Amino acid sequence: MLSSFKRARICLFICMSFGALVFAGAVFGWGPMQLILEENGNYGHLCNATAPGNKGTETKTIATETTPCHHQSSSLLLVITVAQILIFTAPLWGALVDSRGPLFGIITMSFLVWTGLSFLTAVTFYPGASTDPLLYPAFICLIFAATLFNILSIHVGMAFDRPESTQLVISLY
Repeated sequence: MLSSFKRARICLFICMSFGALVFAGAVFGWGPMQLILEENGNYGHLCNATAPGNKGTETKTIATETTPCHHQSSSLLLVITVAQILIFTAPLWGALVDSRGPLFGIITMSFLVWTGLSFLTAVTFYPGASTDPLLYPAFICLIFAATLFNILSIHVGMAFDRPESTQLVISLY
């Protein structure tokens, strides 16, 4: 029979493993996400541009319904670029978690995940020029949450007794 402490550690390991899988998809799954956002019409208003040489009198559609335009793709790539640059804030998050404890990190991570998913839901269901800028805070919140998750996974590794177990758990995340 497993002790309650040992069951808690196993449960914590399973939950953190599931979280690692989910956050890996959030960061590394940008390619399919970009295709979905392009198909959804996010930043599609950038595809109507003035034809060169017409001095603003005529507009032409740069992209068809199936092919995104260059400006749309560039704007979507800028979203993930800005979000991924913010991964370098990890030392600040680490200092906060060390000074305030893992519970602070878990609560903050939960808030960031729900905020990011709320923004992403709003952008997905109501695409347009007015909601497209919400992609920035959505992915920034998700990247911050993923960074916090990685920092908290080190604390999970420290919950195991033997050094080999600690190294294994940390390397898995």
